[in-house]
Amino acid sequence: MQEAKPQTRSLFWISRTLSMHEAIDSLVARYSDHPPNTSLVAGVLQNGRNTVYGYGVQGRAAPHGETLFEIGSVTKVFTTALLAILADEGLLALDQPIRDLAPELSGYHPGITLLQLATHTAALPKMPGDVFASMLRNPSNPYAHYSTDHLMGFLSRRTPVVKPITEQAVRYSNLGLALLGTLLARKLGISYEEAVHGRICEPLGLKDTCIRLALDQKRRLAPPHNARGKRIRNWDMPAFDGAGALKSSASDLLAFLEAHLGQAPALLAAALKGCHEIRARTFPPAGLLRRLATRSHGQDPYLKQNQEGMGLGWYAGRLFRSGLRVHWHHGATGGYRAFAAFVPQKGSAAVILANSGLRMQDGLRGITATDRLGFEILDHLVENSG
Repeated sequence: MQEAKPQTRSLFWISRTLSMHEAIDSLVARYSDHPPNTSLVAGVLQNGRNTVYGYGVQGRAAPHGETLFEIGSVTKVFTTALLAILADEGLLALDQPIRDLAPELSGYHPGITLLQLATHTAALPKMPGDVFASMLRNPSNPYAHYSTDHLMGFLSRRTPVVKPITEQAVRYSNLGLALLGTLLARKLGISYEEAVHGRICEPLGLKDTCIRLALDQKRRLAPPHNARGKRIRNWDMPAFDGAGALKSSASDLLAFLEAHLGQAPALLAAALKGCHEIRARTFPPAGLLRRLATRSHGQDPYLKQNQEGMGLGWYAGRLFRSGLRVHWHHGATGGYRAFAAFVPQKGSAAVILANSGLRMQDGLRGITATDRLGFEILDHLVENSG
């Protein structure tokens, strides 16, 4: 597929007069901001039909629905889905104290629960404080030398903060979701990847959502690039499997979102629907760096409007133009960006995957060009739904 040419027409014109293909081309050209020599796929679900559009060059051909990408923190909604499924099976409870599941956490207050990990309300730091030695050891693969033993050792030495969940703000924590993935895998006595494969991927027919790639999958993996388009290496993150280690494709992610929209096997339907319930609504004020970025670049309406609450792993917010409820998550690693979202009221969903990393301003402002593209595509789908 050829790169979409930039359009100067209004988004209202795009939504009302162009075909789906032309509209997606125009939105990608306007919002994607991906550097030369990189790839981007936009997957959409509307009226029960999945379609994937590919842009750029991956190998000698445009990327497609089966091209694989690192999905970074979109992994977290697989981890929280796994939690919901195991709770639905009666193997554990959402309000189960985390100290019940690991001897290293025996000193933790019983008020710190699996639910708090899944909603980022456990007052854990974003990252473990001792991870920086690993990052300095190999900056091109910063988490490769940080193991689960390191993670659990850090937690066992830390004095936890405890507040009731109703009073605790959502404080995004890669550490918390890494711990959740570790605890769930321990409960099942298998690896995190095996747990996700058996409880989610097999029932939903997801063939390309994994951590370790088979030979055919390696051939279909889009190579990573930084924000300037320079080729870099893939990341390994053994301690952070549940927080950001999965790789996937647009086709798999659309099938996962379709399951969240009610097309899941009966055994999974209730658990996945329970992930959408808003469990926390308090977000802390922006930190100094984000305030400075806002002062320099202006308030970003997407971020404010799309952080109204937190479900099990999913952010809950409102689409910018239609105002409909949207559940979403984004992700990034050194050489990739990802976005996945769905609108329950319309049965619509969007997936964006790109093999280029974040720009500095993306991290400071908390929202990326990939996110904006995803939200714009969702608004287009809603405006043109039957």
